[in-house]
Amino acid sequence: MYCANCGAKNQANATFCANCGAKLVKLAQSSQPTQQVQPVKPAKTGKRRADLKQVRKWKKQIVQPLQEYYKANPDQGQQRRR
Repeated sequence: MYCANCGAKNQANATFCANCGAKLVKLAQSSQPTQQVQPVKPAKTGKRRADLKQVRKWKKQIVQPLQEYYKANPDQGQQRRR
C-alpha cells in the first residue's frame, strides 16, 4: 500500500503512513482489473536543508565540545562505560 500524501510504501494493514503520518485510505476490492498506481514523489520544500543546518549547528555546539573534553580527559570516558 502506498501513501497518497508522500508516496511511501507501507504495510497492507497499516492505518497511518510510517513516513509522514497521514491516514491511509484502503481501496475497495473490485472484480474489475485495476491499473498499477505509481507513488507520487513529494515536492521538495527545503525543510530537509533547514533540518540539516540545525543538526550541523547542534553538532558544533554540543558534540564537538564533548569530543574535545573526552580527548583531553580519557579517564572520564572509561568511567562512564562501566
